[in-house]
Amino acid sequence: MEQQEQQLIDRLISLENRFQTLEKSLEAGNHPWGMLNASRVTGAWKQEKFAKLNITQQQLVDLYKDCPQILAEVAIEVSLTAQTYRQRQHGQIYLEKVTRGNYWLIGTEPESYWLVPKDTIKINVQSVKVTELLFDCKKYEASQNREFTLIQAAEVSPHIHGEQWMLKNPGELDFSERSVGSQLREELVRIREERLQVSFKLKQLNKDFWCFKYELEKLIEAQKQEVSTLHQQLIASKEERQELQLKTQGLEQQLSILHQQLIASEEERQELQLKTQGLEQQLSMASKERLKLEKRVDYLFELMNKES
Repeated sequence: MEQQEQQLIDRLISLENRFQTLEKSLEAGNHPWGMLNASRVTGAWKQEKFAKLNITQQQLVDLYKDCPQILAEVAIEVSLTAQTYRQRQHGQIYLEKVTRGNYWLIGTEPESYWLVPKDTIKINVQSVKVTELLFDCKKYEASQNREFTLIQAAEVSPHIHGEQWMLKNPGELDFSERSVGSQLREELVRIREERLQVSFKLKQLNKDFWCFKYELEKLIEAQKQEVSTLHQQLIASKEERQELQLKTQGLEQQLSILHQQLIASEEERQELQLKTQGLEQQLSMASKERLKLEKRVDYLFELMNKES
């Protein structure tokens, strides 16, 4: 399975390169493939001018299978005429140019004209009735895959001076299996969708990255502000601590002075206590002397009374 996918991818890359080369060549008027040598047809056909390819019918079919977009550069879009559509069960089948036809008319050298389904045609139950007028639809089933493989292009001839074309020989479409071109186109669509999904995811991731970066920058800025605030608070705390240290030292000095003063006061108190004790002793002695004197005075008074 992986090998088949790789082969499809390699084929797809090769076809993309060929397609880009052909687009550039068509724009420049050059044709790198020998078979794709187109010339402009004018003259009696006054209504249409389109390029004719110098390739065979089989080469046209192979080119349609590989990369039908290339044929869009030289094809004319056609559809059934109104009369043919109304009377499609009887008579000849005629086609005419329309703005959005479901079929391509392609001319090849020398004077051959071929009809193939447009690369974007959608074949369903309604449209297959018209397709079956122009192509032999082998193994078509309404419930099955609408993909087909072009086996043979339908052959047409100009009618009414190139304004219409008549079906000469129906072409052939095979619905039994999908063509390589169809698989490659589907693979191309899948790869493009995957690329779009990857691109979308990358854009989303890029958006998420920038949102995350923005939020991270906001968070970093907030952290910086918080760190700055904490740093300022730390400096203020250091200053307060130093101030408290100075106050503590001052209080310790005051406490030391008070302690010394307390010691001195205690010494003075003890000294005063000793002096008080001395004074109390002196007072006691003085009181005793006073008593003695009072006794002597009383004795003297008694003597004086007796003499008188």
